[in-house]
Amino acid sequence: MPLFKENPRKRLKRLAGRHARVDGIPYVLPINSTNSPALMSLYSCDANKAKQLLVSDELHPLRLPNGRGVLVLTIIDYRETDIGKYIEYSIAIACTKGKRAAPRLIPAMFMKTFKTGQCVIDLPVSTEISVKGGRGIWGMPKHQQSLNFLINEDTVSAQYDLDGELAVKVVIPKPKRYWVPINIGAINYCGFRGMLMASFIYFKTKLGFTLGRRNKKQAKLIVGNHPRVQWLKQIDVADAPFVTAFLPTFEGNLDDHFECWFISKENEITEIPEGLEHTYPLGYGEEWPPPPVDNDATDETSRSDSQTVAAGLTFSETMAGGFSLDETDPQIGEKAGKAKGNVLAMHASISIDDIDAFVSDPEHCGKISGTIDFTPFGKALTTTHGQFNLFCPTDDPNCKYMVYELGFKHNGKDYYVAGKKEVKDDAGFDLWSDTTTLYTKLYEGTDATGKQIGAGVLSLGITDLLSMLTTFKATNCRTVAESGQCIAKFGRFFLGELWDNYQPSANEEKETHVA
Repeated sequence: MPLFKENPRKRLKRLAGRHARVDGIPYVLPINSTNSPALMSLYSCDANKAKQLLVSDELHPLRLPNGRGVLVLTIIDYRETDIGKYIEYSIAIACTKGKRAAPRLIPAMFMKTFKTGQCVIDLPVSTEISVKGGRGIWGMPKHQQSLNFLINEDTVSAQYDLDGELAVKVVIPKPKRYWVPINIGAINYCGFRGMLMASFIYFKTKLGFTLGRRNKKQAKLIVGNHPRVQWLKQIDVADAPFVTAFLPTFEGNLDDHFECWFISKENEITEIPEGLEHTYPLGYGEEWPPPPVDNDATDETSRSDSQTVAAGLTFSETMAGGFSLDETDPQIGEKAGKAKGNVLAMHASISIDDIDAFVSDPEHCGKISGTIDFTPFGKALTTTHGQFNLFCPTDDPNCKYMVYELGFKHNGKDYYVAGKKEVKDDAGFDLWSDTTTLYTKLYEGTDATGKQIGAGVLSLGITDLLSMLTTFKATNCRTVAESGQCIAKFGRFFLGELWDNYQPSANEEKETHVA
């Protein structure tokens, strides 16, 4: 045991910007998430029955003053992470770790002393890559399922479906204010490979919470009939939560350090626990299953909830070109970069959550994430945030921009790469070059207001274009026909915008004017 144990937060800060690749998944430390809303709902339950669910004899239910245990539901809509966006639906029992059970309530105030955390019993998530990383590395009981996370005017809700039927749905009242500052660490306990595993997360945010009558009136916990969730009906969960909370957004860091201990029992263990054979065949997919389908007979709000999930699509695009840290003009920077052998490549993943809203939005905003390769900095630099616009208007009515902007970190320092394609019909056939040429600048800081330190031109080659066309996928569509309609709608929008800018009549008017 080391004489002086390094503070975990300081260690994460020291490691910031370093690269890791575990089970084939690339990470830029710290493993973080941003811009992610979450809901929590805490119910009292029978502590003795909950004890039977804990994965190790060293774990004990956290007990309230009345002796009951605590069921913890935490659903997070991860929007910006190292492994893409996904929903995580945690169903857990609050607990302590030690030789014997802790006193009532006190462990909630002295969390380090009693190693207070939660034992995660079930943890469905939206994507395959989240399962591969969460289960294979940290031992979390993740499995890919249909999930949603809906923020409405008065409530926040999340649903989890198994095999096409409702498993769990939680609804909480939406707080009026978000004023409680939180900056804490938490422990997740899980069982995997016959070991008790503990992982650590640190997060800061401001939250709003609800107590009393409003929870009794608006909060709901609906448990379906699937066998996997029947344990929730057997631990005497209270009719209403004693506290609910909503976090509009938070910043979280998952520690790359974890601990594990053999799970031991008095008698021989004959049952072989779940092992790595369930994770090593998994790939790195970020696609979501179709969203849950609510049962109107189960919940009167189901119809409006299910209708809020809109059809969207995703696609990927890779652009690369000469880039120089010594220039501010993109065209000069491209030449200087090529001469020095410096190339910047943007591997962008675009997502459009609602295709109808996207088409009707004058700015045509989508979401963008991905990685950056830059010769002086390295490869697979994970991005933290960004901006994507397709055919957004400019001051010139004959010109529109395609905007690709991504923030990233290198050696713990923030950088922001901002590129735009200028879609404008000049003399000659320039449609191809306009839609495949990205004039790009690099800034210090988290946006394009920082000091410019580089420039270049990225382009999309014919091979990259053909590869891009294979990546278009519809989301939140229940049938093949719906998927085709969604992608066709995007295609009509794209071609329609090009027609507006490059239609022959516009060229004829220009030629007549020149003559």
